Amino acid sequence: MVRNYTGDPLTEKKRIRWTTETLQLEASKFSSRKDFYALSSAAYSAASRRGILDSICSHMSSLHHAWTNEELRLEALKYQNKKLFRECSPKAYDAAYSRQVLEEICSHMEVLRRSWTLDELKDLALQYQTKRDFRREQPAAYGYCENNKLLSQVCGHMTRLITDWNLDLLKEEASKYKTRGDFQNSSNKAYNTALRLGLLDEICGHMSYVRTYWTDEMIIQLASKYKTRKEFSQAEPAAYSTLIRRPHLVEQAFGHMDVLLTNWTIERLQTEALKYQTRAEFDRGSPSAYNSALNRNLLDEICGHMVSRMPSDNDAIYVWKTDLFFNGFPVYKFGVTSKRLGKMRIEQVSKDSGISAEIILLEQVSGSAYKLEKQLKKLGVNPKFTSFNGSTEFRALTDEELEYAVETIKNWEG
Repeated sequence: MVRNYTGDPLTEKKRIRWTTETLQLEASKFSSRKDFYALSSAAYSAASRRGILDSICSHMSSLHHAWTNEELRLEALKYQNKKLFRECSPKAYDAAYSRQVLEEICSHMEVLRRSWTLDELKDLALQYQTKRDFRREQPAAYGYCENNKLLSQVCGHMTRLITDWNLDLLKEEASKYKTRGDFQNSSNKAYNTALRLGLLDEICGHMSYVRTYWTDEMIIQLASKYKTRKEFSQAEPAAYSTLIRRPHLVEQAFGHMDVLLTNWTIERLQTEALKYQTRAEFDRGSPSAYNSALNRNLLDEICGHMVSRMPSDNDAIYVWKTDLFFNGFPVYKFGVTSKRLGKMRIEQVSKDSGISAEIILLEQVSGSAYKLEKQLKKLGVNPKFTSFNGSTEFRALTDEELEYAVETIKNWEG
């Protein structure tokens, strides 16, 4: 599909003046906020600025439910024992177990069995291959074993959880999950090991990819549901990861949260550091751990996997295509980088924005790359992306405008 083309690729496009009624009509075309933002970002941004997103998006479905601790407590109150809670509300049960609040919200429940014989415990334990599964599925029996120092007797057959992950074991572990989010939440050690070794793409090829573009408003709204950074990071790892790459949001998102004092062992510091790709993200996302490592001269040891922010030579221009459309036309990204650094800048912007990148051109230029970028930004229509580094260089282009941009780059001597 090609819109009317004037012959002058630098012609400015007429801007739409959105009213509440037209915004309501535009929003009614979409079933989720993600689609609304991706396919009509101008309307989305206008609605966000006016504070009417909630009202015009009330018909939209949510991709998932983010349990707050208060919601978990209310959900648990519906059940008389943990067995019923686990069977009738498994997602809430798993969320409570992962956040280590299960005992707290289940304190009102009756204990189905208070005494166990050793043979009964052995028979029960034989149903499980690891202590983790035994503890999760049979918390009362596991607790009895732990309190009476019987774990070594009833769990002797169990497989020790593997910590020395190799490629084959990581592939096997990843095959259990349908999305990277599930993989990260359910098998964090394996996920972080694969992330550190650069193996995620290789072992997650079978997984479906659900991409969410996190606006500032969405992140702030989610963060407001949690009392601590730990709760937020465990319940919403994707939103949390995006937040720490946006320094301007950190104070606003975390300002209401309680500060928890943690006894940072070297092992805990190593595990915490693996969540981040750069030291700056580590400092913003977990300042207490970062400062503990800094004071003990451990940063070099625990940050060895992190990416160094190398300076750019600013001698190259890139064009990449996104998977988004604006006003019916594909969206592209222009930018200045370094020929020496290759795809690093492209990959970083793609990661920060959550927008996929298909490289069209990466060309070293003889003249000023910044002057060329300024010229290219006059093309097409600006979809008005915001809130991440590099957001202002996206443009919706016709085929003719893209062709003009590529030829301009190749012939640039300015």
